[in-house]
Amino acid sequence: MQPAAYREHFGWMVDDRENPPRLLLGHNMVALTMPRTRGVAVLEYLCRQDIRSPVLEPDLGSWAFLADSNGLVLTPGDLPEDVKLLGCGAMLPVPLTTANPAVRWVVAPDVRQRWLPSLAALMAAVRTMARFR
Repeated sequence: MQPAAYREHFGWMVDDRENPPRLLLGHNMVALTMPRTRGVAVLEYLCRQDIRSPVLEPDLGSWAFLADSNGLVLTPGDLPEDVKLLGCGAMLPVPLTTANPAVRWVVAPDVRQRWLPSLAALMAAVRTMARFR
């Protein structure tokens, strides 16, 4: 997907001066990053709950789940140590094509479902799956 398409279809700000382009987080869009192994379990949980989140694999070994912060404020200890919140000003690489294996969508954004899940829903999934590790 070209940078202009991310802006047109989803309203996301994408800096296309770098390769790969970078998604600028902010305006209530945040990301939870975690190791791939934890991400697989969280994604399976979200699917069972019928919650769909775009998920990026910005580098081999980690996943980034996009969410709407809905004004939720986190305090230290809200998340496991290997899960990080990326907020306003953070940038994530986004793929232009499926030909670049270094950056890929695990779950691509869907133009028919533009809304992101709430950060609270993602945190609940992370916490639930952390209890079963």
